[in-house]
Amino acid sequence: MNYLKKIFEKQTKPIVKLENDEYKLSSKYKIGKIKLSKNLAILDLLDNKSQKIFIEHENLNGAYEDDIVLVQVIFNPKGKTKAKVLEVLEREISNVLCIVKDSNLFTVKENIFIDCDIVNNRDGDIVIFDGKKYLKYLEIFLMLKLMKKYLYFF
Repeated sequence: MNYLKKIFEKQTKPIVKLENDEYKLSSKYKIGKIKLSKNLAILDLLDNKSQKIFIEHENLNGAYEDDIVLVQVIFNPKGKTKAKVLEVLEREISNVLCIVKDSNLFTVKENIFIDCDIVNNRDGDIVIFDGKKYLKYLEIFLMLKLMKKYLYFF
């Protein structure tokens, strides 16, 4: 998929420009694949495999492991390049591994509650859940979990 063309067609600010029938991304923006770690996410750039950009979890804007995203580079006086996700261009997740606890469904990796009806499953069962159908739930609960984590320190 031509991500630059997609961005160009719906942009509201100058992110991509068209010059001589070629789409060019402004230097303030990057496109890459998200890799999650415990403390932050790393953006592997599609056009420069050697450069890594760091994204704090609160700046993921609903992006998840292996999603292709558009980010805006943020000035960082400490030297590491940081960014915030503006848009998820392509979702990688299709299924989510979950466990049934107290007759409720939770993601195994993040322990996020998913509001759905559980049929024919008992506590302790591991199930694969259709992640695309309920991805909005996952995004909301990830954001709430991150907010709770940071509010705890204040």
